[in-house]
Amino acid sequence: LTGTAGGTHENYFGDIWAQVRNRGLNLETSCHDNHFNHVFLKGPSPVAWASSAGVRVATGGTQGGNTFPNLEILDMNTGIDLPGGFEIWFGSVVVDNAYGLGVYIAGSCEGLFFDKIWASSGGTGLQIGGSSASLPTTYADRIYINQIYSHNNADYGVRFTGYTQQIHIGDIVTEGNG
Repeated sequence: LTGTAGGTHENYFGDIWAQVRNRGLNLETSCHDNHFNHVFLKGPSPVAWASSAGVRVATGGTQGGNTFPNLEILDMNTGIDLPGGFEIWFGSVVVDNAYGLGVYIAGSCEGLFFDKIWASSGGTGLQIGGSSASLPTTYADRIYINQIYSHNNADYGVRFTGYTQQIHIGDIVTEGNG
């Protein structure tokens, strides 16, 4: 979904189920006020991951208001990639067996709301703030997470890098991570 030709907005998607080889669901530029009721994305197999992200949002400050009440992502390179997420509401998020990052919130994100994140059997469960080798020009700002459970990841359970501010996390449980 891209809003480069005038905007992609005010859409309702009941159920999306997809077997993915590369990238799953991608929202760019002026793509706002869309509701994705239930999204299930699965890579090729537990040992042959899809080559990109299950969900990628790069709307970069255009209005916002996208909602994902139920999101399940399995066997992807990255579960959720938010290089420019702005005002997004997530309900229950399950990311299992992400080769790299389960949930990646880059430094240009603002106003993200998660009820529950379950990130397991990946590289890093949740990373906020961008790469320390290439710091973002803006802050990861106003990130609200009610609960996160990060289990059995090869690297970090929860990791903050780069510029971050106003991160609010209710409950964190990390166990069995590298």
